[in-house]
Amino acid sequence: MPARRPQFHLLAFGVVAAMAGWAATGVWPAAAQSGLLAPMLESGAVRPGFRPAMPGEDVSGPGGFENAAASASIGRSGFNSRRGPPPTGTTAFRSRPAVVPAQPAPAPVSRRPQRRGAPDVTGSVTPYPSVVPVRRRPPEAEPFAALGWRAGAFLVFPAIDLTAGYDTNPARRKGGTGSAVTTVAPELVVRSDWSRHSLNAELRGSYTTFASAPDLNRPLFNALIDGRIDVSRDLSLDLQARGAIGTDNPGNPNTEAGLSRLPVYTSTGVTVGLTQRLNRLEISAKALADRTAYGASSFTDGTTFDNRDRSYNQVEFRLRAGYETVPGFKPFVEVETDRRLHDEKFDRAGFERDSTGRTARVGVALDLPRGLRGEVSGGYTVRDYRDPALRQVKGFVFDGSLVWAATGLTNVTLTAKSAVNELIRPGESGYLTQDVGVQVDHAFRRWLVGSLRFGVGFDTYECICQYDQRYTLAAALTYKATRTVQIKGEVRREMMRSNDAGRDYTADIVLLGVRLQR
Repeated sequence: MPARRPQFHLLAFGVVAAMAGWAATGVWPAAAQSGLLAPMLESGAVRPGFRPAMPGEDVSGPGGFENAAASASIGRSGFNSRRGPPPTGTTAFRSRPAVVPAQPAPAPVSRRPQRRGAPDVTGSVTPYPSVVPVRRRPPEAEPFAALGWRAGAFLVFPAIDLTAGYDTNPARRKGGTGSAVTTVAPELVVRSDWSRHSLNAELRGSYTTFASAPDLNRPLFNALIDGRIDVSRDLSLDLQARGAIGTDNPGNPNTEAGLSRLPVYTSTGVTVGLTQRLNRLEISAKALADRTAYGASSFTDGTTFDNRDRSYNQVEFRLRAGYETVPGFKPFVEVETDRRLHDEKFDRAGFERDSTGRTARVGVALDLPRGLRGEVSGGYTVRDYRDPALRQVKGFVFDGSLVWAATGLTNVTLTAKSAVNELIRPGESGYLTQDVGVQVDHAFRRWLVGSLRFGVGFDTYECICQYDQRYTLAAALTYKATRTVQIKGEVRREMMRSNDAGRDYTADIVLLGVRLQR
């Protein structure tokens, strides 16, 4: 073994010297031009990492490499990690430089606002974008609605209407004279803001004066307090308290001749009810108690009359059952019975006016997604009087309030009301009133709303076969200057046509006013 070691050194030295010579001359033997160390692949393509020496290039160092530092990092293969890829179109190779990975092209800069915490185009997360997105608030459905103020768990909306104009026939009689008219009408609306239960209140009043007919000055006040207690998810207790102050309207059959002022009446009442929901079936029962009292009538000759025979109490019971066949469509059936008891057993003409009424209705409650909501019903009513000399009052009745959002700018409202009213005429039991009205509101702009209203009413008197027809046609325009100020104008015509001679009348009213609200 020791004898062979010098021969091995000589052999190794020879191989190294040969390789150095090949590198210096740039001529590689066939063995070096193939295999893993060859700068050319078998297919003729350039092996990655090799490039030829350029004309005039200074190739120094052993093996034709750049320098000694580079030769320390290369091997005997001639691969140099410090050189770049070969130029295009060259074929001679002197060394094998390092493979430099291609750098990706810079990504295009997006001009879209970037959401905070979302990855950008390079994949990194940008916690705070350079461009802050602008979030626009969606437009309000009612940009000029009253804001009100908050009082604890309640929202309070006060307002007042001041109106002035002219009425060609304030007495509502044939051949009546005109007069200037002014009205002051305050109101207060309160809404609860609870997750369960509810309590809402509406207080509305007005006082109307006539410059040329002070005997027709009249007040009007309506108060309504609605409450609901949710006993459970499917059982609720309904409570209501109501009150009203007013007078008989001019032209009313109970209006007496020679009055120095219209008699004032007051009405109060309460309602207690239960509503039970059984899946799609809803059953409700309500008990109502009302009191109507009339003040004394004052005449131009200085005399008075107490009107106690007109005051009465009424007790009523209602039962309703409804079934929701599809969402938002609930047909129902309702029956009711009531009894009226007067303060005086006999009226001023000697008739007993206590009575009992019965009414049956069928209708539907709507809350459809296309903007149709409310309820409407129709039925038949019968009222019997204790005095056999007073005839029975009966007829068809229809009630309801229905709102249809025809378009985003147009609403159509349908109202209907029927009732059997008391009479003080000798020998006449009562009369049935039926009123229907249609109103169309269109927003020309968000701040400019036009309204057109048409109403028709029928009064049927059973005992004397009298039949009155009442008509109302009105057009109004509302300019909403701000959320707190609105300017209103209205033109209205009222007419009545009767088969009783001398009761026809026509009245034209022009009004201009301002509404202040919070």
